[in-house]
Amino acid sequence: MLLTEPRRRSAGIEVIVARRAEMQPEMAVLGKIVDLSPLLDLRARYRAALSEFKIADAASALARQNRDRLAMLSQEAIIANKELVRADSELTAAQVRAATSRQRLGEIREEALHSWGPELFRLAIEEDSSLWDRLLTRRSALLLIALPANAELPAGTRQVHVARNRDRQHAAVAEFLAPAPNTDNFVQGETYFFHVDARRLRTGMRVDAWIADRGGKAAGVFVPASAVLWHGGSPWVYVEEQPGRFVRRLLRDAVEYGSDWFARAGFRGGERIVTVGGQLLLSEEMQRQIPREDDD
Repeated sequence: MLLTEPRRRSAGIEVIVARRAEMQPEMAVLGKIVDLSPLLDLRARYRAALSEFKIADAASALARQNRDRLAMLSQEAIIANKELVRADSELTAAQVRAATSRQRLGEIREEALHSWGPELFRLAIEEDSSLWDRLLTRRSALLLIALPANAELPAGTRQVHVARNRDRQHAAVAEFLAPAPNTDNFVQGETYFFHVDARRLRTGMRVDAWIADRGGKAAGVFVPASAVLWHGGSPWVYVEEQPGRFVRRLLRDAVEYGSDWFARAGFRGGERIVTVGGQLLLSEEMQRQIPREDDD
């Protein structure tokens, strides 16, 4: 589509020169800041059950020692047989209490493993890890990443980038923690735990995350969001191929990157991309496609 210079000036059309760049291909996924309350409850129950078991186990060992001592005295006829019978009864009761507390401890452990997996169980429940301290003091946040149904986490992934409101340019780095045993309610794919600097993140927040492809970098150009027009359900961009000559191109094979798009095909570095006035160009183009009625 051709525009005269006066028409172009009156339309206020502005362009930028596209810059060529390389970017690591990424997979955009969803994440959620995990509520630690259920984990805190399990930790408290597990620690209480562990204390009960240790007390019951020590009492059982003491009852065993007392019973063995009385058995020796009974053999030498130093004590009455009824004292040995009472010691046997006390030992049996102590062993039952120890077995019961051991079973309760095991049940809580199985519940924790089922809900949180072995790594978080170790770091948050069995041990007083530095990570757990950071999570409790809100210096770090526990992040659950959910992949699309047919996607897999690239082998060797140790970090992902996380941000609110799809702000890729200001994303924080989240560190891999462990696979998560349960899937997300909304995205029925593989799930993984990461931990990230809490910053402005709050429990329950939905966030965006980007996982780097382990392959090589992709070449392309950055296209400002202001240059993108939606028409017919697809994104389009106007390029000034020659002075006053504008062509509309489909923005294909492109991914959002912060406030821009990264186009891996369809554009070249150095091309002049329309950033202001694209909607007017689209209206002008659509108007020119309307057949004129005959005056007859």
